[in-house]
Amino acid sequence: MYPNAPSQVPGQPYGAGYVQPGIHTGDGPQHRLSEAGADRDSGWSGLGAGQPKRRPKWPWIAAGALLLVAVTGGGAWLIARGEEENEDVGGQAVAAAEPLAVPAVAPADSETLELAAVAAHGKDVIAVGHDDGGNRQRPIFLVSHDAGTTWRLAAVEAGAPLGDRVNGVVHAGFGWLAIGGGPDGPVQWLSQDGDTWTRIPDKSAFRLTDELAGVVRTSAGYLMAGTHGGSLPGDARSRAVLWTSADGRSWRRVEGADTGPLNAGDASRIDSIAARGDVVVLTGSVGRPGSKGGRSAVIWRSVDGGRSWQEVVLPPDLHDKVLAEPMAGVVATADGFLAVGGTRGSYTTLRSVDGEVWQAGPSAQPRIFGQPSQPRRLVRGEGKLVAVASVPGTDSTTDSRIDVLATAGADGQGWAPAQLGSDLQGKQADLRLNAVAAAEGGVVAVGWLEERPTPDIRRRTPVMYRMPYGGSLTRVDLNAVEGLASGTVVPLDGASDGEAVLVGAANGDPAIWVSQNGRSWSRITTSAVPQGPGSQELTAVAKGRLGWLAVGVAWPGRTTAFAVSSPDGKEWQPLPSSELPFPRRSRTDKPFIPTAVTGGDFGYVVVGAVDEGGFTSAAVWYSKDLRLWGESKAAQIAVGGADDLKGVKGVSRAIYDITYNAKGFVAVGAADDPNAPAGKRTRPAVWTSRNSAAWTLRQLPLPAGAEQAELRSVVADGAQFTALGQAVRKGSDGVDVSFPFIAASVDNGANWTVVTLPMPEKAGHDTPATGHALVKTDKGYAVVGSIGRKGSTDAALWGSKLGSDSWLVMPVEGGGLTGPGAQELLAAVPVGAELVALGYSADARTSAPTLWVTQPPS
Repeated sequence: MYPNAPSQVPGQPYGAGYVQPGIHTGDGPQHRLSEAGADRDSGWSGLGAGQPKRRPKWPWIAAGALLLVAVTGGGAWLIARGEEENEDVGGQAVAAAEPLAVPAVAPADSETLELAAVAAHGKDVIAVGHDDGGNRQRPIFLVSHDAGTTWRLAAVEAGAPLGDRVNGVVHAGFGWLAIGGGPDGPVQWLSQDGDTWTRIPDKSAFRLTDELAGVVRTSAGYLMAGTHGGSLPGDARSRAVLWTSADGRSWRRVEGADTGPLNAGDASRIDSIAARGDVVVLTGSVGRPGSKGGRSAVIWRSVDGGRSWQEVVLPPDLHDKVLAEPMAGVVATADGFLAVGGTRGSYTTLRSVDGEVWQAGPSAQPRIFGQPSQPRRLVRGEGKLVAVASVPGTDSTTDSRIDVLATAGADGQGWAPAQLGSDLQGKQADLRLNAVAAAEGGVVAVGWLEERPTPDIRRRTPVMYRMPYGGSLTRVDLNAVEGLASGTVVPLDGASDGEAVLVGAANGDPAIWVSQNGRSWSRITTSAVPQGPGSQELTAVAKGRLGWLAVGVAWPGRTTAFAVSSPDGKEWQPLPSSELPFPRRSRTDKPFIPTAVTGGDFGYVVVGAVDEGGFTSAAVWYSKDLRLWGESKAAQIAVGGADDLKGVKGVSRAIYDITYNAKGFVAVGAADDPNAPAGKRTRPAVWTSRNSAAWTLRQLPLPAGAEQAELRSVVADGAQFTALGQAVRKGSDGVDVSFPFIAASVDNGANWTVVTLPMPEKAGHDTPATGHALVKTDKGYAVVGSIGRKGSTDAALWGSKLGSDSWLVMPVEGGGLTGPGAQELLAAVPVGAELVALGYSADARTSAPTLWVTQPPS
C-alpha cells in the first residue's frame, strides 16, 4: 500500500444533493492549464504539448468555466428571476445588491490596465490601450483637450463586443484612427473629436499584430507606415507595412513585394515617418547577416508620395556612427528633415534638405542616473526635440531598462534628460515608455512600470507622463480619470454542507465567501492566504473528515501551490508548507497547479497537473489528516505497464476535476494522443481508482465531428457518472467551432457514451457554444453556459431528467441574459427548489455580474 493511502473504499460524498463545478461538493473548477493551440475565434483551449500557465486573460472564453464576475466603477449586480413554470425559464434582470462586491482597483495600481500608444493633434491628445480586468477585455480610449493636463475616459459605441484591445492611434484628415483586434479579428475605430469612438471590423487593411509608426499627408492623400508581426526590431516575423487613404477613413494595405526595398532584408520594421510634400522619409531596421544583433538601422526615401522607395546610403563614417543601433526617428522641419541616432552614450543629429543627402549635426552624451543613455523615439514640438532615452536597469539578470525623456533645441543641440524617478535609482525596476506624442503645449508619454521587490515577484502597472516644453516632467494621476478604475472578483470553486463556501480571487488576492442561501454572500477576512504583489487565487475547495480544505496557486513570478483549512468555513489557517508535498520550493522544482479537491470520511484528494517543462503530467495527492500526504501512481506501473499519469515530450496529460461514489473515484481531464496530428492531439480522458492511490486511464472517443476534446467537470449519482466536456470542430468556413458535450457512464466509470448538447433552432451551424458548469439537481442535470461568438454571446441553459440520456436546450430570455454585447452563465447551484446561476452581462463600455434565479430544468 502506498504511504497513507485510504484503508477503505470511500463512503457517500458530502452534500450529495448537488454536485457541480463553481459551487459544489468535491468537484474541482474547470481551471485550464495550457493555452497552447487556443483558437481565439472558437473559444477552444486544447491541452496540446504546452505547459501549465497562469489563468488565461479570457477565462470564460479560452479556458472554460472559471466563474468570473466584476464590479466596475461601482456597477450594480443584475438579478434575474425566472417564472415558476419550467416552460419559461427566462427572466428580466433587475438591480440588486452586490453579493460579491469588492472595492475597485485604482488604475495606477492596476496590473490589468495597459496603455499601448499615444498621439496628438493640436491640444488634443489620445492615449489608447486595454484593460483585462473584470468580465471582459475592454478597449481604453483616454482623451485630453488641454495637451494632457486633464483626462477623461472616451465613450465607445453601444453594443461593441468584448475582447477588444487597441494597439495604435493616429490623427488623419477627418479625425482619429485607432487599430487593434477583437473576437472577430482586426478592428479599427474612428472618431472625429476623440470623445466618442465607432468600431469597424476590418480584415482587409489591418492585421491583429500591426503596429503604427505614424501617418503623413501627401498630394495623393494619407500615407501611414508601420510593422506587422514581431515586437522587437529584427524579429524574424516582422515585416514593414504601408497603408494609403484618400480621406483617412478607408485604407488600402501595401505589403510584401509591393513595398520594394522596405522588405528586402530577413526582417524589417518601420519606427518613424516624416514628409515634406511628396518627399517621405522612413527610419527603421532590417535583419542583416553580420550586423550587430543580426539587425541594423536604415533610412528609406520616397519622392513620389510613397509609391516607390530607395534605401539611403550614408557615408561610411556616418553609417557606423548612426546606423549601428535602431534610430530614435526622423521629423520634418521648415527646411528639410532631422533624424537622431547613435549608440548608447552618444546622440548624433543628422540633417537633410531632401532626405537623400545627410550631414552630421551636433553630437551629445546625455547621462541618466550617471549612465550613458540610448535614444529610442523622437518627436518635435514648439521648437524642441524630445526623445525617449533609456539606460540599463539595475537587474543585471534581465533586459530591464529605465526610460526617460530627453530634450534638445530644434537643431539637435543641448540634449539633456528630464529629471525623472530618482526614487527608482538603485531599485529593481523596469520603466518602459511605449510611445510619446508632441502636442501644442507639451509632450505626453505612456508605458508601464515593473517593480521587483524580490527576484521572484514582478508587479507591472501603467504610467503616463506629461512634460510642458521647457518645463518639468510629472506623472499623470490616472486615478483621477473617472470610470477607469475596475475591480475583479473571480470565484473558482465551492462546496456546500449546510452552508456554501466559495473560493477564488478578489483583485488578484485569494478570497473566501460563505452563504446560507446562495444569494447573500459574506467575504471571510483572513491572513491565512498569501496577499500582495503578483496574482494569487484559491482554485478549489471541499469538505472532508477534518473540515474544509482549499487549495490554490500563486504567481508572484514563479508558480507556487498553497493550501488553507478550516473546521467551520469561517476561521482559516494555512497548512504549513513543510506538510505539503506539492508546493514549488525552489526555482528548479517542477510547479504543481491544483485544479480540484474532493473530501469525505476517507480524507482528501487533490488533483491537477505538473509543469514538466514543455509538457504536463497529471498528478494526484491524498491525505487522511492533512499532515501526511501520498502521491498517487498509475495502476499499471506495479505490473510493469505504462504510467497513465505521466506526460512525455509532445504528449501532455492533465486532470481538471474529481468526484467519487461508494465504489471509488473518477477523475476527468485531457490526454494527448501521440498518434494524432500535431495541434489536434487533445482527447477526453477518464482516470478511475478504487482507493485514490492507483489510477487507470481510459481515453474516450471524440464527439461526432470533433477534432479535439477534453472533459472539464464530473458529477456522481450512485453508479452513474456524468461529465461535461468541450470539443472543437471545423466550421463550414474552415474556422474552428467550439461546442459542449456530455460523457456518461452507468457502470461506475467502466464504459462511457458521448452525446453533443443540442443547439437552439435559431443558431446557425457554425455558431459556437460553451458549457461552463454542470450541476445535479433533485430533478436531473443542468448545464449553464453561453451560445455565440466570443464577445457577442447569450446565456444558455441545457437540461436532462434523471434516468434519461437525452438533453434539451432551454429557452433563456431577458435582461442580463440576452441582448447586445456578451451575456454568459458561468456557474450554478441548486438552492432548495430553485437553480441559482451566476454570470455576467457586459459590453465594451460597462459590465455587471448577473445572479439568475430560476426553476431547474426537468
